[in-house]
Amino acid sequence: MSQAAPTILVCLAATPRAAAVVAIARLWAELWEAELSFLHVTENVANSRDRMARYIPSDVLPLEEIHFKTGRPDWVICNEARRSGARLVMLGALEQEGLVTSILGSVARRVARRAPCSVLLLTRPSEFRLEHLVTSVAFNKSSTQMLQSVLKIAKRHELQSLHVIHEYDSYSRLLRIIGNRDMGDDDYRDQIAHEEMFQLSELLASLDTEGLPLTAKCLDGHIGQEAVDYAHDHNADLLVIPAPDRLGFWDRFFKHPTETILEHLPCSLMLYRETKEQAS
Repeated sequence: MSQAAPTILVCLAATPRAAAVVAIARLWAELWEAELSFLHVTENVANSRDRMARYIPSDVLPLEEIHFKTGRPDWVICNEARRSGARLVMLGALEQEGLVTSILGSVARRVARRAPCSVLLLTRPSEFRLEHLVTSVAFNKSSTQMLQSVLKIAKRHELQSLHVIHEYDSYSRLLRIIGNRDMGDDDYRDQIAHEEMFQLSELLASLDTEGLPLTAKCLDGHIGQEAVDYAHDHNADLLVIPAPDRLGFWDRFFKHPTETILEHLPCSLMLYRETKEQAS
């Protein structure tokens, strides 16, 4: 029996950016050989249908292909992703939240934290071009699987640059070994940097990166913030990171690395989360 095509759940808002989101969704569907499902969550279906018709011409996407549902948006989106077995949820996101929403969380960020699959947050859909891609990896199975997916995407695009970075915090590691005075702090930092780069090189050597405009870099500092700064400095179009198992309430205040990135998106962001179907 042939395997069913994966589904991308595309969440549309009744805004001028909706048509651009549709165009990006079709590009990703081609890359992933996936089917598209379009969703709009609203309090008033009739009004939303009229507004959506103004922003998305019928020759771009007929209204009949959009599923209109009511309810709390993040709950509806995550439940629909589970019901449809979606591999990816795609939706727009503001680049930086205001004071109130940085505490409560926007719809896009709540979906990013709770979705059962990967999530793609688009910051500027109308300007999106996939030419410069940055991905931040850890040394574990999930990151390896994420990197394999990133390399597949990279090979199907004519990327100008692909940056694979690894963030680490040498200061925290130094605190754990501070009792050993045989080496100075600078020596320890050099040794840690060498070990991290060796592991990153080993990871990349195990994968097919031939022909890709690849740069590998290990970044010492605050995990999460280093990825934000690097993506910004290198004009990234997309930053790809592994999604954490679960982001809880206290992660928002004690700054889980993913929260740092979600609060200050340097560009469009993809959180890679393997579904149960992929794992099996």
